[in-house]
Amino acid sequence: MFVQRYLLKATIRFLICLTCGEFSFSYAADHQAVNYQFDLLSIEHNQGILRGQFSVRQQPVVIEENVTVDLQDFNHTGFQTYLLPALNALDPLSGVVPENVGHAKKRFECNFHYRGSLRHYEGIDPRPEAQHALQASWQYQSDRDRHETSASLVFKINVDHVVHNLAFPAIHHTLTHTAPEVLVGRHFDGETVYPMRVALQTWLEPKTRETYQRQAFLRDGDIYPGSRVIYVKPFVHDGVLQLGNCIGTYIFDRDLTEAEKDKKIDENGLLFSDGARIYLPKVKQELWRRDNLRVRFCIVSYEASPLHFITSALIGHVAPIFPEGLYEGRRGVFAPDGDRSIEIWTRLNSEPLEEFQISVPRELSSVPGMYL
Repeated sequence: MFVQRYLLKATIRFLICLTCGEFSFSYAADHQAVNYQFDLLSIEHNQGILRGQFSVRQQPVVIEENVTVDLQDFNHTGFQTYLLPALNALDPLSGVVPENVGHAKKRFECNFHYRGSLRHYEGIDPRPEAQHALQASWQYQSDRDRHETSASLVFKINVDHVVHNLAFPAIHHTLTHTAPEVLVGRHFDGETVYPMRVALQTWLEPKTRETYQRQAFLRDGDIYPGSRVIYVKPFVHDGVLQLGNCIGTYIFDRDLTEAEKDKKIDENGLLFSDGARIYLPKVKQELWRRDNLRVRFCIVSYEASPLHFITSALIGHVAPIFPEGLYEGRRGVFAPDGDRSIEIWTRLNSEPLEEFQISVPRELSSVPGMYL
């Protein structure tokens, strides 16, 4: 389930890290060795070898100012965040987050030898390339069964083209009342379609114990009762209408006329497989409207009434089992022995296209009542 928008009133408190965040932790392989404490000064590559420079303390005295050691088993283990104090005042009601929210540095662990003993060290990488700017946004989530919703400030960093999410604890609100849900349309997200409903809800703010109201836009379920939608596509043609322009919430207008329908879509040649069983899909071609936009859609759905291949249908020498997906079938050539014919089933929306050949007795179809 997806909640499109929440109006939450909350005060978010963050644990702001304003210290350098470095660690001075080590152990020695020789348990009788002196327990020194190490403060990292720098890390650098030297002729392909990673070296660290430390000051060494034996509490409370610094015994060596600049010690350079070879770092072994060096491994990044996570991130240390440094957030701006202004984030304390952010309100999820507005949904606004400043562009500059802070930065994160890579944490690491390694081993090195010092005075004849193996030491383990955990700390923060001080090199400039280990520091990355943070991006933040509000993330809202609702649990209708528990009558609870939450707002979290989620931080992202892009490291070597890989996005890492860093989330802070959520602030939970309690749902005290929900008015009846009202169906307002159907939402197409670029891949599938959901009924769109709206409901006026009353929530309890956890800190002040005050109530507030918001409209919840809910997208879940199926647009056809008793049927699951497995394929939905707008009619995109001649560059006039792009797929991205079709994303949004629509109202059903009417079924398409025969002249308006896409004649290449043949309901009689379609099968849907859930990976274990097959079903006979239903194809609808409809006109939906959104503001001044009118878009033709093709929607394929199925009911939970499985079909079965005939027992003499074979892929190679075994009974056919299709991976999950929507398939379009056509009659192929006759088998070499002349007593059997070949059906070719193509899995739609697969890259590259997957094809399965089913051998059946001549003049029969692999699915009873379906003739390709």
